Amino acid sequence: MRPEIILRTAMLDDATATVVAHAQEGYLDLSPDVAGEAAGAITCMEEPGRRVGILIAAGNPRNALARAEVIDAATAVANTPGGGVIIVGATAGTGQIIGTCLDADFLVRGLERARMAATATVHHACGQRLVALTIVPSRLPLANSRGLVTWRVTGEETTTDRFTWWQAHADAAQCDPMAASSSARLSDAREEAVALARGLRPRLSKLSPQLFVRHIGALHADGMLSEAGKVLLCELGFPAVVIVRDGQVLAPPADTSALEQLVFAQRALQDAHPTTPEGAYREALLNGFVHRDWSTQDPTVVTIEQERLTVTSPGGFHGGVTPTTATSRHDAKSPALTDLFRELHLLDKQISGIQRMLYRMVFAGYAPPTWQEVDAGSGRAVQCVFDTRRRDDVVADMVRDIVPADRAFDHRLALLVYYLRRHEDIDVATAAGLLSANLQDAWEALRAACQTACGGRQLVVADVPEEELTPAPRGEVRFRLYHHA
Repeated sequence: MRPEIILRTAMLDDATATVVAHAQEGYLDLSPDVAGEAAGAITCMEEPGRRVGILIAAGNPRNALARAEVIDAATAVANTPGGGVIIVGATAGTGQIIGTCLDADFLVRGLERARMAATATVHHACGQRLVALTIVPSRLPLANSRGLVTWRVTGEETTTDRFTWWQAHADAAQCDPMAASSSARLSDAREEAVALARGLRPRLSKLSPQLFVRHIGALHADGMLSEAGKVLLCELGFPAVVIVRDGQVLAPPADTSALEQLVFAQRALQDAHPTTPEGAYREALLNGFVHRDWSTQDPTVVTIEQERLTVTSPGGFHGGVTPTTATSRHDAKSPALTDLFRELHLLDKQISGIQRMLYRMVFAGYAPPTWQEVDAGSGRAVQCVFDTRRRDDVVADMVRDIVPADRAFDHRLALLVYYLRRHEDIDVATAAGLLSANLQDAWEALRAACQTACGGRQLVVADVPEEELTPAPRGEVRFRLYHHA
């Protein structure tokens, strides 16, 4: 975290404590007289769902619907330069205190899953409990549950666009070179690349090329493409990806853009292994492009063998990610390039590419991919390996009967099933290590697995009655696949 962000977070926390300390007659005062320079950066919201007319219902510490509304509100704060604070448990506008029962850690975990960094502090004012969420500004635009990018202006939430967001966050270029203005204009972009990009967003087909490139956040106010936009749309001058297959090396023309070269590589992967999910390979390729080191001309190398596929991308792990935490960490090496890929619908905005690789491979009956850091080319590289030697037909058949059907897109369930096909049972501590999660998140994943059916039967069962699966983790409880009972 940048030093100025640390200092601002401390200032916001101090101002919030002052606001709470000055609460009188059941109200918070958010005026500059009390909040000081943090006025406008601190807002309130009631615990969603508690107010029924003039009645205020009892709260629920782990109300998922309430948390979803808090996450939406927090998204606007994270998009705002400098971030801010949401005091949950008081009415927006008036500051009337009604209190909240929402669990602070429960809220923070939800924000982290939505790719926000936040801390929670529990306060008490006028006999009521409040939770103050201090939210760090995001490194890239975040969309809410309605697909809108919003932020707070003069204390009110309003809609913005990516062009405006990146202009307001110009200081991001200090930490992300891809966000800075490049030496290229839109006229320098390859027509073929712009056409490919527009084809990925058909609903924006009526926009002119300039408005389209501005809409996706690749054009600066000075008329120059961002460095990310230049990489994606202009001639690279070198092959950024090569395909090695049967001793032959296939490379795209050096005078094409990264987007054109990506399409070239995706086509080469279409028949790599007919029985394995092509989508998992495509995700690995996309990850290899988005998170690679673009300061080197070393290519991302895709090696296709009979029972193995390897994607090796220049540049080591970033942001504290390790081979064991790759499934749960989502820190983008270049927020600007990542946002551009997301806005072109090449990347999912909610689920990481690594998580999609996991559930696609496991539920197709194969081992999950592995990651490691290796020496390659002129430096370190991240290598993703797919092993397709053995296929578990039971799991491949099982996934068609999973209810709810959306659980087939849950990487946590995929990893639990893969483990339980090879071990008799699992406890919450082992699950936490397997999922690279804390005990609470691992426990919730196990409880969700117990609420999943397959072929009309419970997929995973615990060795205690379901009513004893309390919200808090229980280390002595063990879980197993029903089919192993």
